Amino acid sequence: MMFFLFFFIAFADCYSISSIKSSNLTFTAEKKLLSCSKLPPVSIYSCFLSKFPSENINNRTNDANLQWTGSTKSSFEAEFGTVKPAKFAFLQLENVDTIGEIIWNGAKIGNVKNSFRKYLFDVSKSINPTNQLQIDLQAPVIAAKQAAEAQFPIKQYPECPVSAQTNGQCHVNMLRKPQYSFSWDWGPSMPDSGIYDSPKLLVFDSSAIFDAKLQLLSAFSDDLQILQVQVLILHPNSEIAPAGQAIVNFKPALKFSADAMKFEKVDENLWKGTMNLQIEREEINWWWIHGMGKQNLYTATITWDSTSIEISSIEKQFGFRTAELVQDQLQDGLSFYFKINEKPVFMSGSNWIPSSSYIGDFSDYYADNLQSAVDAGIKMLRVWGGGIYEQDAFYSKANELGLLIWQDFAFACSTYENDDDFLDSVAKEVSDQIWRLSSNPSIVAWAGNNENEAALATNWWSIPDEEMDFYYKQYSDLYINTVQKTVLSEGLSVPFVLSSPSNGKMSENSPNGIAKNPYDPNFGDVHFYDYKSDCTDWTKFPKTRFASEFGYQSVAKTYENFFRMDFWDCTGIFLIFSGFKILLAQKYDLYHSTDFDVHRNWLAITNSKPISEWYFEITSEWTLDYPPFFAYFEKFLSKYAAKYDPLLVKIQKDPISTDNVVFFQKMTVVFTDITILFGAYFFCKVKYNKKFSRKNNLEVAFLIICNAALFIIDHIHFQYNGLILGLLLCFLAAFMNGKLKTAALVFSFLLHLKHLFLYVAPFAGIAFLQQINSTRIRRGNKTAFLQLAFIASIVLLVSAASLFPFLSQLDQLAARLFPFKRGLTHSYWAGNFWAIYNFVDLLLARLFGMKSALTSGLVGEFSHQVLPNVPPLATFILTFASMIPALLKIWTKPEKKTWILSFCSIALSSFIFGWHVHEKAILLALLPASGFMLLEKSLFRIFGILMVAGVSGVLPLIFTEFEQSIVIPVYILYLLTTLYLFQADFQRMNIIEKLYIISSVPLVAFVQIWSKVLLPSLPFLPLLVQSLYTALGVLYSFILINLELFSVDSWGLISSIESVTSSADRYFGSAWAAQRNHHQDGNEQIYGFITVSHFSVNHIYNFYQEAFKNFIYLSQTVQSICTSSQSNFYRSRAGLQSTMGALYWQLNDVWSTASWSSLDYSKNWKPLHYQIKKSFNSELTLIAKVNENDQLEVFVISDYVATKGRLKVQTRSWRSFDTLGEVDYGMFEIKKLEGNLILTKNVGFLLNQMNCPYGKWNECYFTISFIMNDGLTLFTTWESPVPIREIKVFTELDANVAFFGDCSVDPKDQSLEFEISSALPQPFIWLETTYIGKWSDNFFMMTSSRSFLTFMPAYELTCEEFMKDAQIYYPSKVLVPPPKPSEVSSIKNIFMIFAITMLSIVVLSCCLICYYASREETVQQSRNLKFGNIAPRIGQRKKYRQL
Repeated sequence: MMFFLFFFIAFADCYSISSIKSSNLTFTAEKKLLSCSKLPPVSIYSCFLSKFPSENINNRTNDANLQWTGSTKSSFEAEFGTVKPAKFAFLQLENVDTIGEIIWNGAKIGNVKNSFRKYLFDVSKSINPTNQLQIDLQAPVIAAKQAAEAQFPIKQYPECPVSAQTNGQCHVNMLRKPQYSFSWDWGPSMPDSGIYDSPKLLVFDSSAIFDAKLQLLSAFSDDLQILQVQVLILHPNSEIAPAGQAIVNFKPALKFSADAMKFEKVDENLWKGTMNLQIEREEINWWWIHGMGKQNLYTATITWDSTSIEISSIEKQFGFRTAELVQDQLQDGLSFYFKINEKPVFMSGSNWIPSSSYIGDFSDYYADNLQSAVDAGIKMLRVWGGGIYEQDAFYSKANELGLLIWQDFAFACSTYENDDDFLDSVAKEVSDQIWRLSSNPSIVAWAGNNENEAALATNWWSIPDEEMDFYYKQYSDLYINTVQKTVLSEGLSVPFVLSSPSNGKMSENSPNGIAKNPYDPNFGDVHFYDYKSDCTDWTKFPKTRFASEFGYQSVAKTYENFFRMDFWDCTGIFLIFSGFKILLAQKYDLYHSTDFDVHRNWLAITNSKPISEWYFEITSEWTLDYPPFFAYFEKFLSKYAAKYDPLLVKIQKDPISTDNVVFFQKMTVVFTDITILFGAYFFCKVKYNKKFSRKNNLEVAFLIICNAALFIIDHIHFQYNGLILGLLLCFLAAFMNGKLKTAALVFSFLLHLKHLFLYVAPFAGIAFLQQINSTRIRRGNKTAFLQLAFIASIVLLVSAASLFPFLSQLDQLAARLFPFKRGLTHSYWAGNFWAIYNFVDLLLARLFGMKSALTSGLVGEFSHQVLPNVPPLATFILTFASMIPALLKIWTKPEKKTWILSFCSIALSSFIFGWHVHEKAILLALLPASGFMLLEKSLFRIFGILMVAGVSGVLPLIFTEFEQSIVIPVYILYLLTTLYLFQADFQRMNIIEKLYIISSVPLVAFVQIWSKVLLPSLPFLPLLVQSLYTALGVLYSFILINLELFSVDSWGLISSIESVTSSADRYFGSAWAAQRNHHQDGNEQIYGFITVSHFSVNHIYNFYQEAFKNFIYLSQTVQSICTSSQSNFYRSRAGLQSTMGALYWQLNDVWSTASWSSLDYSKNWKPLHYQIKKSFNSELTLIAKVNENDQLEVFVISDYVATKGRLKVQTRSWRSFDTLGEVDYGMFEIKKLEGNLILTKNVGFLLNQMNCPYGKWNECYFTISFIMNDGLTLFTTWESPVPIREIKVFTELDANVAFFGDCSVDPKDQSLEFEISSALPQPFIWLETTYIGKWSDNFFMMTSSRSFLTFMPAYELTCEEFMKDAQIYYPSKVLVPPPKPSEVSSIKNIFMIFAITMLSIVVLSCCLICYYASREETVQQSRNLKFGNIAPRIGQRKKYRQL
């Protein structure tokens, strides 16, 4: 016995399944060979996307740029791990897309040509301990074209998509790949190819289990249940059935008896075994649809024990349920309804399309969207035939949730060939999918195709009559003789229909399986779309047995999740970089700039002198010339400095640079950098209404905290810019988040900390005034005045705290802060406009034989030799003039992107045109730009050039060799990191821009290193080259910023669309809007439904900044009205002899677009989904409708139980919350599963009876209530007696719907509780937030002045964050017409003319000032200046001052 056990253990593991341990996909993209070392799923597009994230197909019109994927070959290589020796080895491949050649250990072993099949290749004779697999995939677009050409003159229709399907590819029906991948009317063309399932190697000695399926064969009520278990056994090259035993175990356990297994041969390698299990009914826990019972699931483990003691097993999830499709004869046709466990069910549901435009791991997508379907009362999802057979996780989740699945086979809207190879491949595809999927209890129906019967019956493609028989035969060969035949041979125990739509049994009995009218409402299922008729007119809808498709489009309104930056993420980056700074601080003999002496002297002055003498002390040449708050800061540091080393606070003329002195100063910079940490954190927390991943926010924090220019200036050269610029970021963050008081406080503090911020004071002033003006418009003059007064008080109090001790010496303070005698430019020219001006003057002077003092390296006033001298007034005028466009934009387009761009523009104005500008001043624009270019990657072209120009421009500050060995690698590392983060954006730059960025590295090497060797006698030349290089980059960025400013617009409602578009795209009628809607005339149909059928509004077809937001809200409102109107119609007809199904098109989306979906691409609920939830409520659905005869009809539908209740009808006014009248109609009996029409009353009679003013039907509306027999459960709805567009109050009075009172957090579940208030009744109220979570209700009707709601966030969220982010939309808010387009254009033109005129005047004035100023200068004065060696003077920095 022990010997047998040992033998069993030793040899029972001969069977094994080996997976690949590594794989690589290679292909050519844009003439470059790319590769991805990634396990499946992997494809050309997913690999390309991983390297170039900004090329996402969802961004702008990237789908047009990605069509090369369909014309690109690829090669997949994989290596299997060590394989034990065995007699047989089979390679298993599935989900290979699409046509490929299989190479095993260097030799071709076969081909694949059907992405829906599971392939087996016998590699028994070529198995090695380690094995190599190669799959060479053909380019799908080219392969499809070649297949079509090979069939010519036979055509398969449609040959190409309709023109509206922009970039659509042709002949997809020639390939067995997902049909939607070449384009559809709701999705892009993404002709991808790849490997979506990991290849497996099956190794065994005798036989092994390959697949299994379980099907219940008995009726629900049978006492003895028969469960059929079938297995596929790999038993190669044998005519004798495999010997062995199949053992079935269930978890939870089941008692059963089993028949002997019977085998039949499938092909040369596979045998099918069948056995039946007999189970007593009381043993079984049944699987039910959600709402009808529990979803009891079993895990069946089928083990194959061969006679050679070789064991293999497989697991299948299974649930006991029966499914029938009842098609009984009726007086006017056939019924068409499903019975689940012998109970008729009204199939409220939707249609499912693939989760994305490319195939990946969709597990999370499945979980969220299927849960949303259940939450809305959806019982059935139809998996549409133009997509994919979904992944196992989809069906497992449906099993778990109690969702029913109608599964189409993968054929849609096309004709297909009927040659033997194709039909054989399809037969195997059908068999493979049935074996894979049929055990799932959720799958209750299969259909042969989507709309192909209807397409031929009604001749969609205008095929000549004489050719129709050929295509009829193709159809019959494919769907009757192949698909249906295979289904029957597999003994499928759930219903099968040939097509959808079809006439059900009537289609099967029709010639070639094609009914005369597949849309006949008396048979089968119907697809119905009507974009011309009034969608609220129920007479336009078919009285069908089962509506399996219907719906209306709306524009995508998708709020991506805004990532809430974790403070500790920022802290981690800060601490790591601070550690590096502290290590550098230990190196005492690093480069010692004069700024060490400057700040040490300020420590001494503020510590040793009374405050009245701070700005008069002149013992050292490094006098105090910063504003009072910085002096107070030095005073604070001096208290600790005196204790650390008294030399730090000693006033003396000569510098003091002992190790202790230097170390203390360096460490104060490191510790005061804490403001950069907070600045980066708050900057990342600004709500940009778009989705940022944690990685994205960490990158932003990195670019700010680890900014190379800031590091060089503060921690090598030495200054406190981190302290100041951290506060600047806090100011910008506070302002953009609407915290105006905090912003005012911080900015006022900054003005008195460093007078550099006077340059950006115009930004703050205009921005604050604009926000106050917005308050005046929204909330009245009084509130705005109080806000202005409060902000002004903050500014005055801060200024008083700063200046009060110096009131008697303001003249001296001003003289110290604004030393205009220092000259136009510094000794080393900052890279601005005046560097170019100096250079031109220098060239002209040399040309005319003059000498110039501009390269002397001294600080002071110099005269230009040829060009006019520039006085301070001219620089002031030019600086202010260059700010005007940005200031105008701040006022006219107040939004976050405008504010950032305007701030950078204004900061650059002062740098470019200012007087005596220091190169360090570039940080004022550079630091905010560094963070913002990652949040708006499209701006890398602007800010990337600015970053390179600005950082390289400060490198000449460090000229000693040891320090250069630090700063040059830091610059190169920062540059490479930035280029890595923006690699795709860098690729899109033009050649000159790329060369500018790349050339910075050799230029830095020349300026910092090579020039000292090659040109030691020309020390100023490399500095001049660096200045010009920086100046060109800064000026170019400045121009691009201002061009971008005049294309910015604000779209708060559509943040996900904003993240994939530019401002030029976001208006109705734009090229992007037309390209993104692939449905023929789709946008025009949406527009027509809004403006003609439902709302009296004509202002959405223009460039007005609110128009597109209003268009989206109204499009979704109309979609909700129309789709729910049709679903309510079908629900009202519920009955076994009437309508028993309503599956609207569609549940989900593959990208952000205009579509029929109720869930957007980011999985958020659209208004339609909330409305569907009301229509599909299984407990009880209450429907009110004014019919074509002006009668109010009230329907009550209960799906599962008969009940009773009381009906009340009220008439109310749209202009108040008053109830005008009420009628109680008493108790009604409600039959289950029927559309119970319990009230039909003339509208005019009701309105008159309940006191609605005579002749003013549009002033009133009905509320209908059904109170259940328990007296507690209440169902309500409302109905207007007139069409929505006739309700004038929506365009006359604003309901002023707003948040009321305070928000509170429920401590039990952290949900947010709040109230909404309204001045008037208002329907279709829609709440928006960028945060992920669930509303207790949305898209609702307010019939009272208050409504209590909750929001359950997906993560911790404060009330303050929520309330500042949330928005409310409602009809009267969006129906007020904006200014006429002509008026808007006129105002814009006036502003442009004004700006151009003022700029011309300013330029002319500057020229005149410069001319007259130059006449007062003498050429001799400049010629008397002596030249000297610039390098030592720059190093000593004896006259080096701050700006």
